[in-house]
Amino acid sequence: HHHAAARFNLDQGFESYHEVGFESDGETDDGVAPSSAAQVTGRALSILASAGARPFCLLVHYADPLPPWDLPEEVLDPSYVGPVEAGLSMRDLTRVSRDLRPEDRSALARLHDASVAQVDSELGRLLEGLELQGRMEDTYVCVVATSGLELGDHGELGTAKRLYDELVHVPWVLAGPALAPTILEEAASLIDVTPTLLELLGAEPLPIADGAAVLPNRPLPERPGHGGNPEW
Repeated sequence: HHHAAARFNLDQGFESYHEVGFESDGETDDGVAPSSAAQVTGRALSILASAGARPFCLLVHYADPLPPWDLPEEVLDPSYVGPVEAGLSMRDLTRVSRDLRPEDRSALARLHDASVAQVDSELGRLLEGLELQGRMEDTYVCVVATSGLELGDHGELGTAKRLYDELVHVPWVLAGPALAPTILEEAASLIDVTPTLLELLGAEPLPIADGAAVLPNRPLPERPGHGGNPEW
């Protein structure tokens, strides 16, 4: 995604940093569409193939659940007539989101769900690639989302502006060696991802970290200023 472009110095610490399927226009993000999940998976698989048997850390960033949703119009209910359509930018959708009808919110949800399904399919293709290369048995796979997307349920459209569940209750799926299938009910946060992965890998912890390792059969980490209260 262009928000994660190397020009923002987010390439620091990586041996290589690949921007796939988009071109930045310099100072602004106007008119810059994110790459598709298929493009991102294709590049990720080529990088994995070049890694051979050596250890690797690969960050794969999918942006499809965010507008513009480049989807066939058939995704929408053929009986729907309204301002919501595939291909509209977040800015365009924001303009029409002030007076959304129930059928408009339903159209938004259908587009969003279809884009999430695309990413799910591409994640499957990425995992199949790991399996074919014989790397699944020694690889931890961590799937997280930066935030949810508000689809007019509370009168707004967008990301990361408010604290409703649809924005802050995001998935975190972790699989790998010696991790049995389980669901953790305790409160966790994206700040816990890095400490968790470092501990699983047997690496040195960060010298300073707000998060903590979140793993099965372990007490909830105490949160600074919250006394470890799971209701924080």
